[in-house]
Amino acid sequence: MNNGMVALRMSVQNMVFRKGVVGLLLTGSVMLSGCSDVLRQPLSSSSDRPVFALGDDFSEITRHAEAEKTLPDMDMLLRVKLPPQPTKSEATNYVHMIYTLSRNQRAYLESDPQVGMLMAVGREHMDVLFEASRPGVPWVVYGAEAIRALAQPEDKQRIIQELAHNHNLASAVWHHDWCADARDTLVDLMKGRTGYLPRDVIRCLVKLEDPELYPVLITYMIEGWNSNVTYTEIKNLPGIKLRTALPKAWEASRGNKYQAAYLLDDVLAMGYLPAFHFLFETLDNNLELPTTVYDGYALAKRFTGRNGNREHLMAWYEKNKDNVYYDSKEGVFTAKRLLFK
Repeated sequence: MNNGMVALRMSVQNMVFRKGVVGLLLTGSVMLSGCSDVLRQPLSSSSDRPVFALGDDFSEITRHAEAEKTLPDMDMLLRVKLPPQPTKSEATNYVHMIYTLSRNQRAYLESDPQVGMLMAVGREHMDVLFEASRPGVPWVVYGAEAIRALAQPEDKQRIIQELAHNHNLASAVWHHDWCADARDTLVDLMKGRTGYLPRDVIRCLVKLEDPELYPVLITYMIEGWNSNVTYTEIKNLPGIKLRTALPKAWEASRGNKYQAAYLLDDVLAMGYLPAFHFLFETLDNNLELPTTVYDGYALAKRFTGRNGNREHLMAWYEKNKDNVYYDSKEGVFTAKRLLFK
C-alpha cells in the first residue's frame, strides 16, 4: 500500500471522528453507525461501482459540486480512480476531478481524505501538484499538504521558489525545517501585508528568534488579517516589546468579535482603559459568543475584583466609569472616587 492510500485511510477515519462517530474502516468498505450524511452508503468493491470520470462538459461532476458540503463526500471521491503508472495528463485529470468535487465544502483541513488521494500521484508527478495547486481558491490547500508529505530534501529549492506565489507551501517549509533557508522569501511575504497568511509563515519567522524581524512581526500583528494568531506566536519571543503594539492590534481587530475577544484578556492586563469600557459595553450580549469561547462576565469580575452578579457589576460601572483607572499593583480597574460600592 503506497503512502497516498495509507494517508487516505487515516483521513477517512479522522473525518469520521470529526463528525463524532466511531467508524471502522475495513477492506473495501466503511462500517458506520448514524453517519449517513458523511457516507451515504457503504463503499462497495470497485467491481460493482462505476468508475467516476469526467464527461466532455463536466456535467455530472459540476452538478454534484453545486450542493454545499460540510464534509468531504467520500461516496463521490472514491469513484475517482488514478490509473496504474499514470501519464501526466491522467494525473492532471485526476487532480482536477478531486478539486472540483471539493470546491463547495465549508472547510478544508489537512486531515481531509483529499490529501491522501493527491499523494497517490507520487513524486513522479509533483509537477502536476505544483501546477494545479496555485493559490486563489481554498481547496488547493490539499495539494500543498500533499506536496509537504511527498517532499524530500532535493525539493527544497523548488518549494521555496514556489512559496513566493503559493503561501500554502509554508506548511512544507515549516515541517521540513527549512525556515532559515526561506527567510528572505518569508519576510517578503509578510512585509507590508494586511491580508491572510498561513500560520506556518508566522511560525517560521518566530522560530528564527531574530530581533531584526520583530518590527515586521509586530506590524503584521497590528495590520494583518489574523492578529490573534500572530500575537499567540510572537508574545513569548525573547525581548519583544508589545505594550504599545498589542492595544493597537486589539483596536484594529474590534470589527472581528473572535479576535477582539481573544486579545481582550491580555489587553486588559496591560491596563488599557478603552478595552475596559468595551468589556462593559458588551457585557449584556457577551459579544454574541458562547461562554465556552468568551466569558465577559468572568473577565469583568476578575478585572474589577468584584464578585457581584452581572447587574451589580453594571451598576458599579455606570456610577464609576468616568473615574476609572488601572491599579497595576492589584491588577484591577478601580475608581479614583468610588460613587458606588
